[in-house]
Amino acid sequence: ELVFSSQLRPRLPAILLDTFERKLQRTFPGYAPVQIPPAHAWLAERLAIPIDEFEALLAARSRQVGDESTAELLAGLDNDACVVETAAGARWVSAQDRLPRVLRGLDLELADIRLLKVSRPTEPVPEEFYRELSEVTSTVDDLLDDDTEATAADRLTEFLGEWLRFYGPISREAVCAALGLEHARFDIALGRLVDEERLVVDRFRREEDVEELCDAENLERLLRLLRASARPSFETLPLAQLPLLLAGEQGLLERGDGIDGLQRALERLLLYPAPAASWETDLLPARLDPYYPAWLDSVFQESDLLWLGAGRERITFAFAEERELLADLVEGIDLPAALAAQLDDGQGHSFEELLQNAGSSSSELTEEIWQAVWQGRLTNAQFAALRRAVLGQFKPSAIPSPSRSRRVATGRRAFDRWRSSRPSGGDWYALPIPAPPADALEAEERAKERARLLLARYGVLFRELLERELPPFMWSGIFRSLRLMELSGEVIAGHFFEGILGPQFLSQPAWRRLQGGLPQDRIFWMSALDPASPSGLGLDEWRGRWPARRSSNHLVFDGARPVVTSRRHGGELRIEAAPDHPRLPAYLEFLKVILTRGFHPRKSVDVETINGESATSSPYAELLTELFSTTREPRCLRLRRRY
Repeated sequence: ELVFSSQLRPRLPAILLDTFERKLQRTFPGYAPVQIPPAHAWLAERLAIPIDEFEALLAARSRQVGDESTAELLAGLDNDACVVETAAGARWVSAQDRLPRVLRGLDLELADIRLLKVSRPTEPVPEEFYRELSEVTSTVDDLLDDDTEATAADRLTEFLGEWLRFYGPISREAVCAALGLEHARFDIALGRLVDEERLVVDRFRREEDVEELCDAENLERLLRLLRASARPSFETLPLAQLPLLLAGEQGLLERGDGIDGLQRALERLLLYPAPAASWETDLLPARLDPYYPAWLDSVFQESDLLWLGAGRERITFAFAEERELLADLVEGIDLPAALAAQLDDGQGHSFEELLQNAGSSSSELTEEIWQAVWQGRLTNAQFAALRRAVLGQFKPSAIPSPSRSRRVATGRRAFDRWRSSRPSGGDWYALPIPAPPADALEAEERAKERARLLLARYGVLFRELLERELPPFMWSGIFRSLRLMELSGEVIAGHFFEGILGPQFLSQPAWRRLQGGLPQDRIFWMSALDPASPSGLGLDEWRGRWPARRSSNHLVFDGARPVVTSRRHGGELRIEAAPDHPRLPAYLEFLKVILTRGFHPRKSVDVETINGESATSSPYAELLTELFSTTREPRCLRLRRRY
């Protein structure tokens, strides 16, 4: 497919083309034919070797075996090969038994050419050479009697198809000059070879913008060589090093702060789908120290960032121009009629405005709004609208009926309680369905953009890692593009981590980081559903090793070494360090974040077991008491933030 797709195929570097052609023509060091019989066979295979290429072959052989041996070879070749000189000034070397075929292909007669000695190209061959040639020609004519209907154009087409197998990209002018062909005759044969997909005409060179022609099989070989040349020599790393690389790419090793830090974190997470509640409880707090929800509100006010539905109660972030990368997900999905009628003006509308004209109840409209949000067709200008809905679990709560034990909320209090469960705050906007790609080239560019975004997120890509992405970003949607990017040198293919059976692709920045060595002394933590998390990857070596991919589970690493695994919001801890380990307080930092984060902090963490034993009697209880305000409950050690 690449061979015949100019818009997809990368340009080829001069050094690759030169090496390839010198090997084809056996002038590359160590490739020259040394023994005399193989040299004869080589002449026969080449059909017609232009004189300058023949001299380069002799020079290469002399460098390899010496001038004396090459002189012996030339003397031997005089018996069954010659230099052919045409009236057009072309000169080439042909084996005697191949010359009739060459002459037939080029539509030449013996009377049209001069035959000269190979050893002394200024002297004509002896008469006996002509007699032997005539016998060979008669034999060839007898063999070709069944080919009487073949035209001169047919014969030239077949000859050129075979002759060009020993070249990389070459110009029309060079072919015509080497063989003494008229351009009009050559162009007819060239058109036939192109139609038969035996030849490709294009601009192949990276350093020059010139149109040339190339044998299709040789072009495929060149593309394979280009891919192979881009693959570095690398000692495969243990799979245990993978979370460290992913954490570094995700900014978990150096937690940022402020709005600039938030923007850098979001850049790595664009178009990543995650539960709406997890963004401000786990993903962003793991990357920022501290994290304040007001920073995210500010980013929405000052930029074109959007939050988008990515499945039920899941969202992602994107800029408007990146929505085209999700076109496949929203194609054919229509807004509810009542919403579409109000939002087709392209303007934003508050929930109250939509409710006035909806002809439905508040709860029904709320359900319609969130359904459209999860389908990627509706969003709000403010993230605060989503934040409130997270706290209300995306459903309007009914006003409680009066009871003896509870005072009835009236007036403003009742309105505020009802309003807090609505998708209010900010204006709601319909998101247009992105236009599909105009052609195959645009579709390929979109796939490459998806691949680039994923490479910026992970540094390394393989099939299992992308199972957590949206469908257009999964392996089947970008693998072909990664192969193209590998050929162009944008990514590197290889086997970088053990335990991953399929192909692996590495970004150039990640490759440089691997070469420099991954930092083995950094402490970092993450939610089990973080993009950097090894949970749920399904690799055989890790089967059963990590907690389930849920927001309630957390992992802590010291370099590549997992030191704490937490399940059920800290209810079940596994600590791979002694109670007096000097870095243990840093390992438990994530529990402080759970209790102090800026959005929806937990009131307490109830630690039930540590390393399979009761937390209340655990040797780690003393340290937890120093780090947190603790109370011993019957079944747990309850941790609260220490003020």
